[in-house]
Amino acid sequence: VPNPGMLHAYVRAIGWLGRYDDALHLATWMNNYREELLERKKQDRGGDAMMRRTIVAMRVTFHADNEREREIRSFVTPAKPQLIESVKTLIEEVEEWEGWPTDQEVEVY
Repeated sequence: VPNPGMLHAYVRAIGWLGRYDDALHLATWMNNYREELLERKKQDRGGDAMMRRTIVAMRVTFHADNEREREIRSFVTPAKPQLIESVKTLIEEVEEWEGWPTDQEVEVY
């Protein structure tokens, strides 16, 4: 089971590539292996914060929040709303992940 830092890097990569189906597959995998991921994050210093950062990155994957990202993503087809909703639902099913990130968390990220 990868540590939260590795998951974060992977989420960032699939986000930059606009691989939205991969984000859904990852969210499904994370949900299926939630117990193992919860145990794994306990082994790392700052594991809780990095796991939350990973969840925030998952939301950021679907939203271009600054001019540079909008320019880069202008070449990528936007994610379908139902796919985003599916990812959101999977994330919200795991209480320890503290729900779908807020707009404020996304802005700070």
